Amino acid sequence: MSCEPFGKWIQIPETSTPCVKDIANHATNVHNKQTGDNLIFVRVIAGWFLELDEYRIKHRLYIEVTNSKGEVVIYEAVVVVEERDGNRVRTLISFELVIVDERDPLIFWKKIPDVHAACVQEVVEYVMKKNNEDTNDNLKYVSTTEGWYYEVNPNAIRYDLRLKAKDCLHRVRDFKALVLEENPLTEKKRTLESFKLIPRKW
Repeated sequence: MSCEPFGKWIQIPETSTPCVKDIANHATNVHNKQTGDNLIFVRVIAGWFLELDEYRIKHRLYIEVTNSKGEVVIYEAVVVVEERDGNRVRTLISFELVIVDERDPLIFWKKIPDVHAACVQEVVEYVMKKNNEDTNDNLKYVSTTEGWYYEVNPNAIRYDLRLKAKDCLHRVRDFKALVLEENPLTEKKRTLESFKLIPRKW
């Protein structure tokens, strides 16, 4: 038990300990049973824990596994462990594929399952309007092809979106937008951090 108050995520200092590996291996096995996958646990790259109360701890673990093709991939596993009266119960909350940030190995991007969801399209609408205002351009939005996000902190989310838009010559071009959204559950504040043309492959 730490001296930190309940409700704060704390990084696990050593992820190779038996108790951490046991939780990660359990999460992988439960995921395999639920989905029919055949992932093989390799190691825990990084992890955090959140004390929910005196008996329950939520773990967020980034797990390296190999899939049925022999590829090494990384998943985020969220597991709640409850210890009461000598009993230990582990409950898998989520198990999602992530990618590691190119610059920071402790940032893990999660793929947006539905880029057409209203909350994502609100961000896209902001991106197009803000870029056109800032650059005096007149790009016309076409579609969102894919996107990722990660939680910067409990009150901020960063989006990495791939968009298609028409330029003044009616050419459909590909763009990458990086957006920070603060206070996502209340009055949202968005910042367009970058908007770049993705070069064509000739």
